[in-house]
Amino acid sequence: MNAQVRRGRRGKKAEPIPVPEQPAEPETPILEQSPFLPPPLPPPPPPVVPETRELIRVKPWSLLGGKTLDMDHTAMRIEIGWPEIMLAVHIPITERVEIMPHMGFFFGFPIVGAAILDGDGKPVATSCCGAGNSAGLATRILLHSRREFSLALQIDIAPLAKYDMDALPGLDFGIRSGIGVLFDYMLHDGMNLVGGLDIPLDTYFTTPTTLLLPIKMRVGVESFVTEDSGFFAVLEISPGVFIRYQQENAAGFGATGRVGGMFRF
Repeated sequence: MNAQVRRGRRGKKAEPIPVPEQPAEPETPILEQSPFLPPPLPPPPPPVVPETRELIRVKPWSLLGGKTLDMDHTAMRIEIGWPEIMLAVHIPITERVEIMPHMGFFFGFPIVGAAILDGDGKPVATSCCGAGNSAGLATRILLHSRREFSLALQIDIAPLAKYDMDALPGLDFGIRSGIGVLFDYMLHDGMNLVGGLDIPLDTYFTTPTTLLLPIKMRVGVESFVTEDSGFFAVLEISPGVFIRYQQENAAGFGATGRVGGMFRF
């Protein structure tokens, strides 16, 4: 037993003061695993965070619509259809102006069935068939662009060389002076709706002078495979007139279409 010394009066011996012992803390009994109970569950694994993949958004660009290319890129498109095969290169001049040198081979005309009659009412020529080459320069000018929608004005000047045609037999030359309005609307990442109205006037320097004036109403889609490549399909409805100076004029109707690929560099 522990004790403390208590001081007494002078001359007497100090007597120790008894100090009670502290009770010992009881030991925690160790429980044994009962053979009739299932083993304890292991700790849960850490939560698995799913891998996030960055979505590749196709930056909006268009070769058949209203949106012009940015200054860091040029582009090329190759198209085939009725009635022309064409190669065009798109070169931005400013953020809103783009030029398009192009060349093509045509093997028909957009107005089918327009016929010129002689004095007895018999057809002497039609605007159906023929073949030739075109090479020119188109300019696309951005008028409006907001979010998914863009609108542009396009002007096209192209010399023409015609090899054979019922109305214009032989080798003849002419010029195409066209104007149109183009638009595109981004449906979602990787696809554009394109359309517009084109009025290309083909003038052939024959005797007499011959004019071919279709009015092309266009609708189509552009679909992108990667950020810098894609394909397109376009359908055009083309009512129009076929005119020979100081002779009978004619009107006709046609449908044209083309498909192709486009590449940005």
